[in-house]
Amino acid sequence: MAKSLFKNPKVMLFKKDIREFTSREKYDIVFSSGVLEHFSGDDLKKVLKSHINNAAREAIIVVPAAPSWNNIRCKKTKSKEMYGWWQPLTKKDISFIKGLGH
Repeated sequence: MAKSLFKNPKVMLFKKDIREFTSREKYDIVFSSGVLEHFSGDDLKKVLKSHINNAAREAIIVVPAAPSWNNIRCKKTKSKEMYGWWQPLTKKDISFIKGLGH
């Protein structure tokens, strides 16, 4: 699906385990949407660190926030069937991000 959406030769797509992905190259944009909310604990930290360490300057990370309706929605059976396990993230959940990377 990503290949069909991003046909620009300047866009690089990688099929790798994001918890372990490293590159010698630094990228102008490291973007993910709908990824982080499927990780917790040390795995969440590894994913965030991967984003930051592979970015030349900044990483863009889009995650569902934790308003009350999202906390309810992620527990519904239909949501789990569609998206697997996930949890909305709070500011506190990613507060350690300032100590990672550059």
